[in-house]
Amino acid sequence: MPSWSTLAILFGIIGAATSSSATDTGPAYKDQPVLALARDARDLAIDVPGVFSRAEAFGEVHVPPPLELQSGMSASSRQKRISRSAVDILVRRIGPLAGAEFVTSVLAAQPPEGIGAIVIESGSFRLGDVRRELEALGHDGYLEATPGGVIAHAPIFIWSGAELKILPGETLKMDNAKGAFIVNAGALTLDRATLQAIGRGTSTFRAFLLTTFGGTTTIDRSRLISLGFDASAETAGIAFTRPQLANSDRPSIVQGSLFQDVTGLSLIDVSGLNILGNRFLDSPATAIVLRATRDVRIAGNIIAGDLGSHGIKVLSSSSGVTIADNLIVGGAGNGIFVTGGSTFVAISNNIVALSALTGIAIDTAACVTVQQNAVISNGSRGVAMRMALHSSVRQNRLAGNGVAGLSVNDQDHDMPLVVVRNAFTENRAGLAGSTVGSVVLSGNDFDRQIPRLATGEFAGSVGQLLAFGAARRHGEFRISGKTIDSQSALSAFSAVDLAACAGRKG
Repeated sequence: MPSWSTLAILFGIIGAATSSSATDTGPAYKDQPVLALARDARDLAIDVPGVFSRAEAFGEVHVPPPLELQSGMSASSRQKRISRSAVDILVRRIGPLAGAEFVTSVLAAQPPEGIGAIVIESGSFRLGDVRRELEALGHDGYLEATPGGVIAHAPIFIWSGAELKILPGETLKMDNAKGAFIVNAGALTLDRATLQAIGRGTSTFRAFLLTTFGGTTTIDRSRLISLGFDASAETAGIAFTRPQLANSDRPSIVQGSLFQDVTGLSLIDVSGLNILGNRFLDSPATAIVLRATRDVRIAGNIIAGDLGSHGIKVLSSSSGVTIADNLIVGGAGNGIFVTGGSTFVAISNNIVALSALTGIAIDTAACVTVQQNAVISNGSRGVAMRMALHSSVRQNRLAGNGVAGLSVNDQDHDMPLVVVRNAFTENRAGLAGSTVGSVVLSGNDFDRQIPRLATGEFAGSVGQLLAFGAARRHGEFRISGKTIDSQSALSAFSAVDLAACAGRKG
């Protein structure tokens, strides 16, 4: 139960709270320890566990243990076959799934003198095996062995039934000037290896890795450098798309790896994928994007840098997403952004600091739990809940955020927002909102919330809220404000998922 020793002081600022607009902006509270943590997150001389140990002063975060990886196909179990093919034929085969922008941008990057693509049709290969096989076929210009690793001067396609392994200490560099990239419809393993784009290509093209058509990719303790561009979701640095059924006994995983200057890790219409213990530095766009995904876990990652957009974005009716124990510092957008009719998203034990906009933003989503996060020194709001149906904000530390610790907007009165046992400290305002619908508050600590306790529709209830707390009453304090007609926004949701959410909440 919070202490109310500052009751008189807080009553004294009610007048200021009622006159302040919910859209006021101000500088975030950027103290030196937070800035030092941001520097540590970017310093590769400090390993991931070391950064997390320093982050413990701000919140409770843990590096998850690595998952035990399943072995791939035996090299002797299938006939090994490599061929070459025209790039346009292969790309257009993917086109109906990926979209016109994918086809146009990839084909535009191919040089006029393009020599075609490497096609691994069947069998299991290492990088050296592929190069020797190509030389035997008279195609020695495709892969070049150099002291710094193997350079691909052509795209690589891995078909279903085939596998490429890039093993410890090996490096594959993809030549942007030759329009190189990888499409994996089979099995690809990066095990303590490096995948990097080099050189300058046409326009903004940079090499990328796309896993599709039921392919599976394992990225374990590897380095991914300077990959991807923003022509489409599929050309993000690392992209997984479409249901992964063909190799369901060997699910894809991304763990313990460094993503540096990678346009993004994009998951599109996939399920059951884990993103664990990675480090994302200086992403030019959103570091991790989930579109129409199910049962995905994002845990123990570091996302840092001043570039890009959001740290993690969940959209397109994604469901069953866990975002836990991540450290997200810096960035030009929101730290975590859940939108587009997503449901059943659990956001817990993250540290989100120094985002230019909001730390954790929920907009048009349902059954979202924001719990036990430290949301510190973000440029706008700490946590923003807009059209967040049957959702809750529990036991978070909301400190030094530039507009408000928690903002609530455009809520439906019949689907209340629960706000329980959060600690508000030195935000420009503690609570801010308009069209707040129904908000249930219990056990929140406003003791160190200065200069304003509340703005917008919350301001008129400040006196009652403080009196309720001072009386040490048990139960909940309910604020009712204006409400919206949510029917037009419900089209963003899966009817099945929204019904399940409403049913779970009773």
